[in-house]
Amino acid sequence: MATFFSRVTEELTWQEGEEGLAKLYLLKEGDERNRILFTNQRLIVFRHGKLSTYSRANLSHISMEHKKLLAPLIGGGIAGGLTLFAIFKGIAASSLAIIILILCSYLFYLGIKGSPALLVHHGFGRQISTDLILIPNKSEGTNGFIGYVNRQLIMREEQPLYLSITNKQWELLLSQGGLVPSDDYFTLSKEPEKESSQIQLRLIPEKLEKEVRYEKNKDGTMEYRLYSTLERQMVRLHPEPGQQPVI
Repeated sequence: MATFFSRVTEELTWQEGEEGLAKLYLLKEGDERNRILFTNQRLIVFRHGKLSTYSRANLSHISMEHKKLLAPLIGGGIAGGLTLFAIFKGIAASSLAIIILILCSYLFYLGIKGSPALLVHHGFGRQISTDLILIPNKSEGTNGFIGYVNRQLIMREEQPLYLSITNKQWELLLSQGGLVPSDDYFTLSKEPEKESSQIQLRLIPEKLEKEVRYEKNKDGTMEYRLYSTLERQMVRLHPEPGQQPVI
């Protein structure tokens, strides 16, 4: 079933002063038992009517991954193996055993196929914990919700994000109005590089209409990544003309 994304305009009443910002239906539009709400105070998850909440102040980021389903994978594999053993030993009736084997094979297939999962990362530094929410499918609505929430979490921080580019890239950005990443993304940092020969840019949170993710690097550390064309209106020089560099 399709997943839908919509901005929330009504006031939420769970906490005083809480305002709804975004809503994601997990199964079908209008299913209030399976939805995620993002407010100015919390991330609220309803799954089969059960409620889980995460304080916005403690949220690191959210992301999407494809996860194998271990229960059907392991259960189908073990039961299928035992059924084959019973067939070869003549313990089980062949017709019944074949039906059971087909069911076990289907369970094993479901486990291998897996399911999209929304990951909620909360905490910071080495204290980050991750909760997994399985959803039926991944849609444009899911991507829009993840991008919106992560942008809001980035804008929450007092310290902006920075990007280092070469002089040639800066010239291309000025002449073309946009810069395409050499890889799939630009790597961002919380602090500008000091004593660097490269151009230092400060991203403007209000202009971040593209997707920014907080992801794990190859060495296990977390970093901010911008998965889009870098547009001139999204950045400012750091330091700005007339300002002294911060030492």
